[in-house]
Amino acid sequence: MKKNCRFILSILLAGLLLLTFSGISYAATITNTFEATITVRYANNNPVSNVKVQMVVTAYYSRLYFYKGHITSGYTNSSGVANLSYQLQGPDELQTYWVILRPFSSNHLCLEGSDVEFQGGDITQSCTLQFSHTFKVKNCSSAIPPYSPSFWNDSSQIRLNNNCYNYSNNKRTDTYAQPGRYAGAQPTSMTVDKVANASVADGLIRVGKYGFLRKLPGYETCPSNWDLVALFVWPNYDYHWYRRDSNGKWSHKPGGTNATNLDLSSQIINDPYYANRGDYTDYGGCFCICSSSTQGGGMSNIYSITPNNGGLKSNSPEIKQNGLRVTIDIFSGVPNPTLFISTSNREEGITDMATIEIIDYWLSTSSREEVKSRVKKVSRPILGYRGIVIEKIGKVDFPYDKIIAYGEHLEVAGTNIYGIKEGSILIDYGYNLEDFIIKLALQKGILSEDLVANIIKHRVTGK
Repeated sequence: MKKNCRFILSILLAGLLLLTFSGISYAATITNTFEATITVRYANNNPVSNVKVQMVVTAYYSRLYFYKGHITSGYTNSSGVANLSYQLQGPDELQTYWVILRPFSSNHLCLEGSDVEFQGGDITQSCTLQFSHTFKVKNCSSAIPPYSPSFWNDSSQIRLNNNCYNYSNNKRTDTYAQPGRYAGAQPTSMTVDKVANASVADGLIRVGKYGFLRKLPGYETCPSNWDLVALFVWPNYDYHWYRRDSNGKWSHKPGGTNATNLDLSSQIINDPYYANRGDYTDYGGCFCICSSSTQGGGMSNIYSITPNNGGLKSNSPEIKQNGLRVTIDIFSGVPNPTLFISTSNREEGITDMATIEIIDYWLSTSSREEVKSRVKKVSRPILGYRGIVIEKIGKVDFPYDKIIAYGEHLEVAGTNIYGIKEGSILIDYGYNLEDFIIKLALQKGILSEDLVANIIKHRVTGK
């Protein structure tokens, strides 16, 4: 192999685990020079100067697992080009190396794509390796929205049919938008990478790819007229998004509930990474979006022409049916588990009419006796399990238009034949109604054993 060998390398878009320096010293026998040409251009191909860029070199040598690493930084010139170089010496043949080319948006630019990784190895002689990549600037002529929750909270049509993904993108669709649905690339499982990749397919730009190394989302930067959003995942079950408002603080909208700037501990969200998020433990990084100063007017491609029934996934069609819609309100992004109990007696085993009568029975025995002597307010959590919503659909012999069961608390959320004031809290000692519906949902495959355990863990007593 010649001294100055050149390799044409394929770009691998993948994550990188940065390796640590080794304190072991050896007489260097192999010298490899890493050279990178990084170009930054606008969408019209005009050069962008003074953009900070980095080349991260990490290498593994075969002798005694010897590691070396280095970061070289520079800025693009008037031609939009930065040339970086680093000479790496090791004890013997270079077995594996990683090279990351990384742009920064510190000068208020938002770049299409993020870090680019090259990987190779099995180099037995000193040589020069060359890399190059061009990053493009994505244009956005919009603005960051203010915190103004009334738009999202006042209308039940907007509140129920737009979730955290709608809110973070500041785009009302009334379809309970899902990451990747617009692009036909919805996540196949609830993991950070799956949800993040689906969101990138919709046009979001990931700027916090290695979030585990830079844990404070506020460190990530977007252009002055681009908004910043943050992703968190409840592993295997759900995702949740936060957005940064024009005041620099953060807010969110869990599922079909109200938009708020408070976390689970009722604290103002200065940084979602350090907020109380409950089960949403996995940080998925930050993303730049082209938003709007008008509520609901964001520019992200998350629209779907297929309505999603307010985030409700029913076990049977509801169109032109009469019965009860029972929703386990637990998720923020994906549709909530939902049963439709029809008066058409279409279910096998226990009939739907019998199910409705059992629900009515537990309501009548547990709540009518308590309503006159015990009425108090209960605050349901912002994130996670928020109760079971029972709604009357069409013509059905049921006393309540809407009631919410949360542990031993039963909140009257609509009109009823008893004249009980809306907002009143009734008491169901022993969780009879909630337990009956949970068992029914478990039997029908709407809930898993793990979710049932989560509900029981978080529900409240009537005391």
